Amino acid sequence: MITACLPDPLMVGVSLPGGVCGGHDPGLRYSTPDAFERIKKSRKALHALLQQLPDQPHFREGFVWETCQRVEFYGWVRSPDSPARRAAAAARITHELFGEPRTGLEVNQLTGCQLWHHLMRTACGLNSRLPGDLDVTAQLETAVHFAQSAGAAGARALALLERTLRVASDVSSGTAWGAFRTGYCRAALCQLRNPGAAGWDACQHVVIGGSTTSRSILTALEDVYHVPQQRLTLIYRGHHGQWKLLRAALGAGQRLRVQAYTDPDILAAIADADVVYFGLDVAGPVLEPAAINGLRNFARRPLTLVDFNSRGSIGCSALARGITLWAAPQLDAAINCYAESLRQQPDFCRAACAADRWIRSRGLAQASHPVPQLVTA
Repeated sequence: MITACLPDPLMVGVSLPGGVCGGHDPGLRYSTPDAFERIKKSRKALHALLQQLPDQPHFREGFVWETCQRVEFYGWVRSPDSPARRAAAAARITHELFGEPRTGLEVNQLTGCQLWHHLMRTACGLNSRLPGDLDVTAQLETAVHFAQSAGAAGARALALLERTLRVASDVSSGTAWGAFRTGYCRAALCQLRNPGAAGWDACQHVVIGGSTTSRSILTALEDVYHVPQQRLTLIYRGHHGQWKLLRAALGAGQRLRVQAYTDPDILAAIADADVVYFGLDVAGPVLEPAAINGLRNFARRPLTLVDFNSRGSIGCSALARGITLWAAPQLDAAINCYAESLRQQPDFCRAACAADRWIRSRGLAQASHPVPQLVTA
């Protein structure tokens, strides 16, 4: 057994524009929303790609970090000191993840300090449309665990995750930027309902989907609205390799695994619910409102549907009286207003600049320091 240092990874990714004032940008090129939407893969396709990674000659391990603003691959090249090998590895993963070049698609490659600066800014919510977005680190956790379940991530990816979470935590606690950090789901729910309003802690809440979004919804309901875990139900088809994290968020709540999101069990759960959240990322609707009409008297006991799926989880049939739908575009609009209110605060840019200075002066040194705990046979 020998102890080895952890080499720097290579990042190959596609991003949408967004972010806040505060420091030197690593020089990313941004893609158009249409081109970005076209490169998104299903979880099944992404799992298959990651499963093949260890058997290929280019990378020792890697993972794909997906959010609403970026799709980024972080991987460790088998021969990191060979420029030709790194170029071949970058070209291979670019083709597998993003396909052929197309108009509006800009693929970035970062290494060294540029990579670490970009990674840490993203983890601290400085590169997000929602300033201080905490959900990006939850999505990073999910990305690493998902790749681990596919056999593509190991000690290097786990070490990167641990360091990134530590630096993000240090930035939040060590600078004024911590006062501006919040999660997308938490902020969205606060725009829908004042946390001080009475009632939600007595409601039955159903969360559909085994995604990071679902985990963030569960956490927000408990932390902000103090909903007892016994009033939470999670319905999921898959868990994206993050079952331990989901189970911790759900706690004593009820969980139900289904074969498809159109299963009758979902309709039964909706019939008992006061609020239903869709934390999915699927291409087509999974619920037609006509299917729940008549399940109960919604005029007497209202139902709220909250759809975080940007592609839409709810069909186009008419909603029964007493059912309220908050669709993803409405949530985005509410979040945009909230984000703009943050940017208008007097100390906002000063705090963002302080966070970026912290990252450049101390965060980069922490992040790029070799990790001696990586042991290989």
